[in-house]
Amino acid sequence: MAKHEVIHFSDTLPAEKRTIRNSILRELLLELDKNKIDPRGIEITGARLTGDLDLVDVTLPVGLHLIRCELTGSLCLQGAQLIRLILRGSRIRGLRADGVQVQKGINAQDVHCDGAFRLIGSTIEGQLNLTGATITGDGHSGLLADGMRVGGDALLRQAPSGRPFVARGDKDGAVRLLAAEIGGNLDCERAVFSSAQATAFDGERARVGGNIILRSIRSRGDVILQRASVRGQLNCKNAELGGLVADGLQTDDDVILSGLRAGRAGPDATVSLIGARVGGHLICDKGEVAGPGLSLDLRFVSVGKALSLRPDFFAARNGGTVVLDGLTYPAIPHGMERDEWLAFLRHRTEGHAAQPYQQLATAYRSAGREDDARVVLIAQQDHRSADPRLARRTRLRLRLLRLTLGYGYQSWRALIGLLLNLALAVVVVLGAANWSAAVHKPATENSRPTPCLFVYRVGLGVDLALPLIKTGSRHRCDLAATKWSEEWIVAVGWVFQILGWALATLFVAGYTGLVRKD
Repeated sequence: MAKHEVIHFSDTLPAEKRTIRNSILRELLLELDKNKIDPRGIEITGARLTGDLDLVDVTLPVGLHLIRCELTGSLCLQGAQLIRLILRGSRIRGLRADGVQVQKGINAQDVHCDGAFRLIGSTIEGQLNLTGATITGDGHSGLLADGMRVGGDALLRQAPSGRPFVARGDKDGAVRLLAAEIGGNLDCERAVFSSAQATAFDGERARVGGNIILRSIRSRGDVILQRASVRGQLNCKNAELGGLVADGLQTDDDVILSGLRAGRAGPDATVSLIGARVGGHLICDKGEVAGPGLSLDLRFVSVGKALSLRPDFFAARNGGTVVLDGLTYPAIPHGMERDEWLAFLRHRTEGHAAQPYQQLATAYRSAGREDDARVVLIAQQDHRSADPRLARRTRLRLRLLRLTLGYGYQSWRALIGLLLNLALAVVVVLGAANWSAAVHKPATENSRPTPCLFVYRVGLGVDLALPLIKTGSRHRCDLAATKWSEEWIVAVGWVFQILGWALATLFVAGYTGLVRKD
C-alpha cells in the first residue's frame, strides 16, 4: 500500500534540529516512484529549509506540501509540473514559478514572501489561494502573474482571523495580472496594496469568469482594469484607493462603487470608465471621490439595467466634476429627482454637452413622463445659451426662442403672444378712434373719410394682429392719418402686422418641431 510521506517537526525544537537542506529535499523529490508514494504527496511541517529549492522543469507525480516551514532561499518552479502546491503558513524568500503547471491548485494561505511571488504564464487548474498572505516584494514587484490561467477562484483576500492579504511592489506594482484568465472569482476583499508608483493593482485585459471583488480594499496607488472582461460584477464597495481606471471594462452584471474613497494627484479622472459596458446596474453613491481634475468620467458608458448616481458620491471639497457625454441607460436613473438631476448636469458636468440631457429626457419619455422630458430639454438649451463660447448673436437668438417658444417645446407661448397682440391691437384701434379721427371709412371721390362703426373697428384690430384670419373689415374701415399728428397710428398698425406674422410663424415652427431640429 502506498505510504503518505509526512515529516513533522515540533515548533518547540531549536532551529538546528529541524533544519533540512533543500538539496536533499530536491534529491528526494526527483527519486520519487509514483507507484510507491501516496498521491497526496510529500508533507513537511515546521521545518527550516536552507538554500534554494530548485525544481525548474521538474515533473512531480505528487503534490508538495510545505506547511509552516521557513525557506531561507527561493522556491524555483519555472516550467515545473506537479499535482498540488501547499505553502500554508510558510515563510519564503520568493517564488519563481513562471510557466508552472499545477493540477489541483496552490494553497499559500498566510504565507509570508520576502520577495516577488511570480506566476507569469502559469496554469493552475484548481484554486489559487493567497488568503491572508503577505508579499513584501523585491523592490520591483509583489505578485506578478501576467498571462496566468486559474481554473477556479483567485483568493487575495483577508483571512477569517482578520489578517489581510498584503502585497507591496514598486516598478511593476503590488499585484499585476495582465491578460490573466480566472475561471471563478477574483476575490480581494479587504486586501492591502502598496506601491511607490502610480499603479498598485493592474488587471488590464484580465478575463474573470465570476466576480471581481475589491470590497473594502486599501490601495496606495491606482487600480487598473482597462479592457477587463467580467462575467459577474465588479464590486468596489467601501474601497479606498488612489484612482480607478476601467476604460473599456465589460461586465455582465453590476458595477458597484458605493462608498468608494479615491483621490488622484494627477490631472486624469479619478474614476474613469470610458467606453465601459455594464450589463447590470452602475451604482455610484455615498463615496468621497476627489481630484484636481475630473472626478468621474463616464463617457460612452453603456448601462444595461439602471444608473444610480448621487452627489454624495463626491468629496465635499475638491470633487464633483464629471463627464457624462455618451452615457446611455434604459430607465429613469435612481438617486436624484428631476430637478436635482438638472442642477447636477448644470453645475457638476464639465462644459456643455447635449447628449446627457437628451438621454435623461429619453428615459423620462420612455416612462411616459412627457412633461418631465420637456423640462429636461428646455434646461439643456438654457445650459447651452449660457455657454460663453457661443457667439453673441446665437445667445440672443436662443434667449428669444426661450421667451417665445420655450425653444420649441412650449409652442403655447407664441399662441399666448398672438392673443396678447390681438388684444392690444383692438384696444389701440378703439382708442385711436376715440382720441382722434384716425380710424375712418376709406374716402371716395365724392366723399371724405368718416369714422367707422364699432364692429368694424374690432374687426380691423383682428385683421392687423392675426395675419392668417381676415374679417374683411379693412374694406370698410382702416387706419388713416388726416394730419401729421396722426401718422403714428399708421406705424403702430404696421408693428401689429409684423408681430402677428412673426408670432404665427414661430407657433407653426414650434408646433411642427422645426425649432427643435434647429
